[in-house]
Amino acid sequence: MKKLLLLILCSATVARAQLIDLTPGGFNPDEGLPPAFFELQTQTFFDEAAHGWFDLPEGTTYLNGWVSRYGELDGGVFFFTNLFRIGDSPSASIWWDFRQTDNGMTMINVWGPKPDGTIREHIYGVQRNKMRRTPPVVITLDGMTIIQSIAFYGTDQRIPHRTRQAILLRDFAR
Repeated sequence: MKKLLLLILCSATVARAQLIDLTPGGFNPDEGLPPAFFELQTQTFFDEAAHGWFDLPEGTTYLNGWVSRYGELDGGVFFFTNLFRIGDSPSASIWWDFRQTDNGMTMINVWGPKPDGTIREHIYGVQRNKMRRTPPVVITLDGMTIIQSIAFYGTDQRIPHRTRQAILLRDFAR
C-alpha cells in the first residue's frame, strides 16, 4: 500500500510538469460542475479512450479502445494512452504529437465509477508550451478510482483559442 501511495504521489508530480490540474482531487458531477467543466465545453472534442462497460444507445457494451464516434480526430494517430494495455487501473499514461498538424491538445477529461457507483471526474489543462507535443505523462482520478474514460480535447491552432471561444459564445447567443 505504501508503494502504491508513493507511486501516485510521484505520478502527480510528473503530470504537473506537463499538465495543469484544474480540478485537484477530482469532483463528482452530481455535486455541481466546476468552472473547468464549462471551459472544456468550448474546446474541440478529439476522441475518447474507453475501457469498461458503458450504457450506449444500442445497449450495455464492453469497450476497450478508441470510441471515435463523434470526435474530430482518431485516437492512436496523434494522441495515445496505455489504458487499453494496462486494464483496470487508477492511473494511465497519455502522450501526443501534433507537430505535423494545425491542432494542439488543450484539455483532458478523465472519469470513472467509484465502487459505490458514484462518478469521479478529473479535468487537466495542457500548458501552452506542451500543446503540440509531450512525452508520456501519468494521469489519475483520485488515486483510487479505476479510470474508465480519457477524453482528449484541443483546438485548431490556425484560430487562437480565445478568438475561437469568442466565436462560439457569439454563435451561442444568437
